[in-house]
Amino acid sequence: MFWQNLKNQIVGFFRSRTWLSRIVIFDCVTWLVLVLADFVVNYFTLKGKTIATDWVMQWLCISDWPTFLARPWTAITYFFVHTNFLSLLVNMLVLAVVGKVFYRYLGGRRFIATFLACGVAGVVPVLAMSEIVTTEAAFHGLAGSSAAVMGLFIALCTYLPDQNVFFFRNQGKGFKFRYIAYILVAFDLVSAISGMSYVHVANLGGELCGFLMFFLPRLTGGIKLKISEKSRQKRKGEPAHERPVSDEEYNRRRAENDRRIDEILDKISQSGYEKLTPEEKEFLFKSSNNKL
Repeated sequence: MFWQNLKNQIVGFFRSRTWLSRIVIFDCVTWLVLVLADFVVNYFTLKGKTIATDWVMQWLCISDWPTFLARPWTAITYFFVHTNFLSLLVNMLVLAVVGKVFYRYLGGRRFIATFLACGVAGVVPVLAMSEIVTTEAAFHGLAGSSAAVMGLFIALCTYLPDQNVFFFRNQGKGFKFRYIAYILVAFDLVSAISGMSYVHVANLGGELCGFLMFFLPRLTGGIKLKISEKSRQKRKGEPAHERPVSDEEYNRRRAENDRRIDEILDKISQSGYEKLTPEEKEFLFKSSNNKL
């Protein structure tokens, strides 16, 4: 049962044809092509060279200012290239989980815009550091979607700071997004300072971009959002709220409703629709009609 459900979810993910699934597929295929190309070269030359990987690192990845000015496209191409399987695996797993939640609340357009913006933002501190510190990474280039993925997650944490994460099925109290964000940013900050790692420096750039993309609109556009919601209710003939609901309160209610819907759907898949209580059936009916 578990493996069948997992298989169905994986197949459904890759058949969804969303920006999320396309990025995961493209990154995996790119890594596989590099591995096969290096294997073919080594098989015929027997010299242990990684010509394909070296070419990609030279022409598609970030290293320093002179290289960037000569190849400005590397600001985008670098986070679609992985030369390490572990890096690919971790980034794609995190992207699949975070991206699915991001899609659920914010949609595909914001997803791809945030992903690209955070990836490009990761270039800025890396180029700045390349002028200050010379390390081995500066000569081999920076590759991987870590900055884009981390920026996407911080953006989600900024939008839903009080959303609870449950790591275990019977976990009584969830772990809020905001605390996970604090831990991840602190880890990248300490790693960047102590080891001067290009990867963690790029992560900080992506994380800052993700935070600003969803924090600044909250300062400038929150009132407009509440007014439009109020006018929408009036047009539908629904009673308007006497007190405007804050973004945090709205997100909290929506997260609670989504979590309850998931619990009811799990119950249906395990026991059938007939086992639902009248209250659960009414809740599901109202949710399907967007009345919650």
